[in-house]
Amino acid sequence: MNSFGVTNMRYHNSNTRHSGFTLIELMISMLIGVIIMGGVVSLYLSSSKNQQFQQGHARLQENARYAFERMALDLSQSGYMGCFRFAGDLTTNTLIAENGFGALYDFRTPLEAGNNNGFMGSDILTFRYARVDSKIPLIARSTPSAALRVDSSHPDYSQLDQYQLAIVSDCSKASIFMISNDPSTSGGIIEHQTGVTRPDGQGNATADLGNTYGSEPGNEVVGGSNAFLYSGSGVAHRYSLNTSQRGIASGGACIPATPEFCSLYRDDQEIAQGVQGFQIEAGWTDANNRVSFSAPVPGINWQEVDRLRLTLTMNTLDKIPDATGTAIQTKEYAKTIMLRNQI
Repeated sequence: MNSFGVTNMRYHNSNTRHSGFTLIELMISMLIGVIIMGGVVSLYLSSSKNQQFQQGHARLQENARYAFERMALDLSQSGYMGCFRFAGDLTTNTLIAENGFGALYDFRTPLEAGNNNGFMGSDILTFRYARVDSKIPLIARSTPSAALRVDSSHPDYSQLDQYQLAIVSDCSKASIFMISNDPSTSGGIIEHQTGVTRPDGQGNATADLGNTYGSEPGNEVVGGSNAFLYSGSGVAHRYSLNTSQRGIASGGACIPATPEFCSLYRDDQEIAQGVQGFQIEAGWTDANNRVSFSAPVPGINWQEVDRLRLTLTMNTLDKIPDATGTAIQTKEYAKTIMLRNQI
């Protein structure tokens, strides 16, 4: 208190403001944050969709590439039977199963195709050949119903198994049969008797190969034979569509409503998933060197076909983003494959 009796007081400047944000400032900041986060989320979703799209189409393209490469390798060998060119009247087929006209082992023609007779209206391609890297010389002359004697020291001999399908040829004729004994214990004796069948029912309907093969008497030595035994994974195969293993596991089927469950098969081996269409056109060169193509309809001379144009319709298996949402994407690929042994 001063001399006038007035108590000292401290005065605060009413213009002094406290530090902080107003409600309006907070709301504006939150709005800006939401806009930024929305942009980040939108960018992430767009990037994620693009990644799914790229991955889906990359898988689609890779499946198509592998399928074409596998078929090209097989078809380049179609018609190969050593030095013997396919000729129905010079080929004897002793097999029980699938050896009639148009059947899998119909060796009157090196390849043929069925038109729209497979799953989803697809085509079916059948091709036939002797395994190129399995060529074992006969070392003795054999009569039509006798066992064949081959060089058991040959590097390819270890590939021979009981129940394998084999071809014997001497450049002028050929015979197809099933090996009925066990080569690993026979010392080079290859039998083709009846009464022995494998689990799928295949066997020899007759032991008569229809021809005599091997060296002339007096020249029965290794390397002196002009006949060879061809065996292995060759002989006859078929490409077609069927339900994928993925579809079988989930109870699905290769039908128009669920094309993602379709696959391309080589016999019973799944080659490529997501193949919902398989179409074949046969091509040949005429006397004027002009190339013509035709669907595999009756009347085609398959002996003159020197190329195939194959078309695969592929899908991405799973739904991926597109302009209208998400859906299973499809794309068509075509490739022309030359048939070397027909040229």
